[in-house]
This record gives sequence, structure tokens and C-alpha cells, in this order.
Amino acid sequence: MGSFPDGASPYGAFDMAGNAWEWVADSYDPAYYSSSPAENPPGPPVSVNDRVIRGGAWNTAGRAVRSANRSWAFPRRDYFDGFRCAASE
Repeated sequence: MGSFPDGASPYGAFDMAGNAWEWVADSYDPAYYSSSPAENPPGPPVSVNDRVIRGGAWNTAGRAVRSANRSWAFPRRDYFDGFRCAASE
């Protein structure tokens, strides 16, 4: 159970934004969605220089903290970025 059960997504996911930006597998390309498949886009070619982060962190403006918020960062460890572990039942 998450910290805010009343805020569960329609899919039953909890606490999806606001603690740390979450690393995802995709490389970052600001124009990628203009030419990507509509469903389950595989992401642009892999880059070691910049990766997609989503959600927002504790220091992000409240209006921007949402799971659809997408930005980029250089791969590194800091106080703002993290990852989510998930398992299917």
C-alpha cells in the first residue's frame, strides 16, 4: 500500500510522482514523439549521454509533479533522481 491510498491510479499504482525523478530506459530526443508509434514507442537510439527522467522530485514545482512530466538528465547519482522497482503478480 502506498503513502496516499486515495491517490491510486486507475491501474492501482501508488506514489507515482513527487519523491524523485524516475529514470526510464529511453534515451532523450526532444522531437521523438512527433514521429514515434502511437502505442508503446520503443524510444530513440540508445545514447550514453542523456536519458529520460519522469515525474518530478521533491524540489519540483507542484504544478509540474505528475507522472507524464518528462525531462532529461546525464546518467549520474544525485539527490533528485531514482528508479522504481516493480513486479507483476
